Amino acid sequence: RSHARSKREVDFRLQPILGICSALEAELWAIFNGLTLILDWGHDKVFMSTDSMETVHAIQDTCSRDSNSALIRRIQ
Repeated sequence: RSHARSKREVDFRLQPILGICSALEAELWAIFNGLTLILDWGHDKVFMSTDSMETVHAIQDTCSRDSNSALIRRIQ
């Protein structure tokens, strides 16, 4: 290897076990699964990236009444 990386990059674009769901739900599950993995690895600082403004707004909304609100609260 030419250089060692201190950061791990995890990509959760594909979630084949979800079955049929909305794009928002798929994004939320990918973020939740990524955060769970990062915490399991013992990391406490995370940079999260998504191209879905709907997902960002759902996570930032502290009083979400979305059908995914339990999942959103776990991400928050």
